[in-house]
Amino acid sequence: MALDRTQFIASFLADAWERVGEMDRCLLAWEKQPEGESCLDEVFRAAHTLKGSARMMRFPAISVTAHKMEDVFGALREKRIVWSCRIGDLLFAGLDAIRTLLEQVANGADSLEEDAALCLALEQIASGEWVAPVAAATAVPTTAAPLVVPAHGVVVAPATDPESATPVTVVEGQKAASPAKALAIRPIGRSGDATIRMDASQVDRLLQTVGESLSFRQRIKRRLQDVKEAQRLSKTGMRRRTLSAKRVAALQAHLQQTMLQMREDVNLLDLVFDALHAHTLEMRLLPLSTLFDMFPRLVRDLAKASGKQVELVVRGGETRLDRVLIEKLGEVFLHLLRNAMDHGIETPAQRQLLGKPAQGTIHVLAGTQGGEVSIELRDDGGGIDLEKLQEVALQKELVTAEKLAQLSRSELMELVFHPGLSTHSIVTDLSGRGVGLDVVKKNIVELLQGSIRVESEAGQGCRFLMRLPLTLATVRVLMFRVAGLLFAMAGSAIAEVLRVTEEELIPIVGGQAVRLREQVVPVLSLEGLLGLTASARIHPSPKSYRTLLILNNRQESRGVICDELVDEMVVVLKPLPYFMRQHPFASGMMISGQNEIVLVLDGGLLWKRMLQGGGRLSSAPSPDRSARPVQRKHLLVVDDSRNTREIEQTILQTAGYQVSLAEHGGEGYEKAIKGSFDLVVTDVEMPVLDGFSLARKLRRHERYQHTPIVLVTSRDKEEDKRRGIEAGASAYIVKGTFEQTQLLDTVRNLLGE
Repeated sequence: MALDRTQFIASFLADAWERVGEMDRCLLAWEKQPEGESCLDEVFRAAHTLKGSARMMRFPAISVTAHKMEDVFGALREKRIVWSCRIGDLLFAGLDAIRTLLEQVANGADSLEEDAALCLALEQIASGEWVAPVAAATAVPTTAAPLVVPAHGVVVAPATDPESATPVTVVEGQKAASPAKALAIRPIGRSGDATIRMDASQVDRLLQTVGESLSFRQRIKRRLQDVKEAQRLSKTGMRRRTLSAKRVAALQAHLQQTMLQMREDVNLLDLVFDALHAHTLEMRLLPLSTLFDMFPRLVRDLAKASGKQVELVVRGGETRLDRVLIEKLGEVFLHLLRNAMDHGIETPAQRQLLGKPAQGTIHVLAGTQGGEVSIELRDDGGGIDLEKLQEVALQKELVTAEKLAQLSRSELMELVFHPGLSTHSIVTDLSGRGVGLDVVKKNIVELLQGSIRVESEAGQGCRFLMRLPLTLATVRVLMFRVAGLLFAMAGSAIAEVLRVTEEELIPIVGGQAVRLREQVVPVLSLEGLLGLTASARIHPSPKSYRTLLILNNRQESRGVICDELVDEMVVVLKPLPYFMRQHPFASGMMISGQNEIVLVLDGGLLWKRMLQGGGRLSSAPSPDRSARPVQRKHLLVVDDSRNTREIEQTILQTAGYQVSLAEHGGEGYEKAIKGSFDLVVTDVEMPVLDGFSLARKLRRHERYQHTPIVLVTSRDKEEDKRRGIEAGASAYIVKGTFEQTQLLDTVRNLLGE
């Protein structure tokens, strides 16, 4: 009976992809150390196994290609031929050809066709044939750039003689198999692989948990029968008027006992379903190595294409992540690695002139932090040229010069994610189009519901730090009411939930704020952010306190006011209907326990709206704002907290001052020296340069010997105040007792107004 291969396609593909990945890794290791025979043994066995399984599944194109590659590995093992860069290029081209054929199988193709020219080239290399070029033959072209072995750092000249390579010719009319084909940038990840391999113990745990849930189902059915029986007896007694007080008490006691038992069953069932949920999610989690294992080949191809020497260091491949997220991360890392290779890592000659090793390094690190997965990609290249970045942003009119001057260093870095922005003056296959990093941020933030930030030091390299949820299958949400309407938001977007009274809200210029652990956090109305009107309110909350949700975006915090917190649930998000896909605040929908349709708000979209100034709570204006017209004096505000900077900036600008911002003491000192300020407001605890040191450095500068310096800090000890005075501070304000009038009065007094 003929083999019905359709039922074995999935397992064949899973095994074939594993063999191809194994061959890829072995070839890369062989390139670094061509003397290691163990690598050749492994890659030979992988090719042999793939050839046999493809032949059994009746995929001759895959079998033939694997067979030709196996012959080359055999010739290398028997030392009938000598390894060369030319051979490596053709073997990698063979792997790419097999990948293409496997993709066709996964997509349902019935007939496959091998690359005849490639197979002929592999056959000639295995046999050691050398055919001199003639008019009727076409030599296989070679790349003009030096070929680089990235992880080993050895530059090998292009193959030009029989000793360093095995030139191959093909008969006229046949397609030449160019090694340049292997250098093409291929997408990371693969489609059509709908299978997951897992340990048998995972299936056993899942079945055990399902068995426990079935036993609870029987217990709940018995409880339901008890309730029905009690209900029948009560109805019968009432109809016959024979239900005595004693019988009523007995029925009530029975119902009370049944209710307690059901409550216990439900609590235990919750535990069982939590375990079932955890086991099911665990089955979807795969190690990041399934993605990371593709990076060495990609970096090799990019290095060869750009003439650079690069070593790739990968750590944390055992970290597990939802397979759906891993698949979607392919495009993200394609852009990031391409960016690091083209924009970051310099050429060997440039690196040597800079005193760096000729070989650059790219690190990919992964780990788990607080229920999320963190991934870092960094290189030791030239870093981001902030001046060039600002220049291009101005040229493309992405930001005004005035706004640019107000941005902190980290905010300037965020410009690299803007669509259409590229600091490359030359457009190449790798870069210069201004497309890539904007796609990265969009995929990470919007598609994968994570976060990404970039850090860089000129000449020292660049770091991209990403945080991702473990899975997108389910989301833990908090449900709350706004204007009487029910909404939800992912728990990852909410840092804290607080109860506050009207008296605890601090009036500031343009709105209100709340003190939270010595920090002043701006507070906005969620009702105002969502644009809900009084007519939309169903049942306003009569409670004296307000529920405050603290939202986090990196190191910054803002609060939003809602009516009340309702519940916390783990739910499966449903996509928005087509007519709501462009909703300005929602990311999906869910069904509540009361079968209500609930809109799930997107924390990132709300944050953007907050930055635009929507949803402000009203506050009384400063009593002496109109009484004291203020001259247009230029002040510098230095604080590593964006919230504090913005609050102080709002207060001072509303009072009529021109305000510039700095993210830390080092940046503040640079801006102070380059410009001229009438007064400096600075925090104390800051990176790079603290407030005390900044004050001392400014006092040593002739221009700032008599300029007022105000320290605004959470340090309230007397010794800290003495240190501030000794450092040259003109005033010392404690954040815990901070009021806008106090800051304004201090500034005006110091400026003599």
